[in-house]
Amino acid sequence: MHVLLYVLTALTFFAGTQLFVLSEHTDQFFSWTIANPMSAAFIGAGFWGATVVVFWCARQREWTRGRVVIPTVAVVATMLMVATLQNLEAFHGVLGLAWIEVYSIFPPILAAVTIMQLVVPGSDPHSGDRLPAGLRVTLAAQGVVAIAAGVLLFASSPSLAEDLWAWTLTDLTSKAVGTWLVGTGVTCAVVALLDDRAAVPGWALAQMTLGAAVLFGLARFADDVDFDGATAYLIVAYFASTLASGAYGAALSWREGRFAPTQGAGGIPVETRAPV
Repeated sequence: MHVLLYVLTALTFFAGTQLFVLSEHTDQFFSWTIANPMSAAFIGAGFWGATVVVFWCARQREWTRGRVVIPTVAVVATMLMVATLQNLEAFHGVLGLAWIEVYSIFPPILAAVTIMQLVVPGSDPHSGDRLPAGLRVTLAAQGVVAIAAGVLLFASSPSLAEDLWAWTLTDLTSKAVGTWLVGTGVTCAVVALLDDRAAVPGWALAQMTLGAAVLFGLARFADDVDFDGATAYLIVAYFASTLASGAYGAALSWREGRFAPTQGAGGIPVETRAPV
């Protein structure tokens, strides 16, 4: 599992950099052309947020600490695979071929490695420190909102998605934006369900990264966003809340010493569980 998570860290960072830094040049430097730079920046922010939490999970010694990201990775990879297969004509060049290959083979590989992990003997103990009640409620609310909005965008026709969203979307970008909304919502929901402060650090850093990147993108490409409607302000409010909740979680984890480097590494390809 360590190997898979480190490979995923590299892939998500590379894709996020292509999209967020080179938002206006996706025709040359990305797997498909994204006409609206704000869409590219948003999707890139999603990849960067994933990079942070996946890397943190890859550094954990025990499966019970590193498992936080697995449901999110599974959901995001599967949804992007579906979106890819439904829009094969949009992809171009070597990068387009690489994207198709990655999202065709990654979900089965993840499923196989996860099954290998789950059959490793051991237990998944709770650290004993539960989330503050307010943070847990916030996470649950953020999860519900993001998943609902993401599913709606993913399932909508391009015309309906354009009416619902604050900037122009195609079928593929609507599905990609919806995928990252569902992804961040699933991560929030998993952390809330685990109710374990030991699961907070990676999520908190990812929330801060995602929230800050999306807000920066909205400021950078404000001309491409419709601020005449309420949707844009709801998006601003939501990602300001992710930045704030992430900052709170990071501060809490810092005070409790939960960012200390993890010593040692688990087995390959699976991580060790805690002793029974």
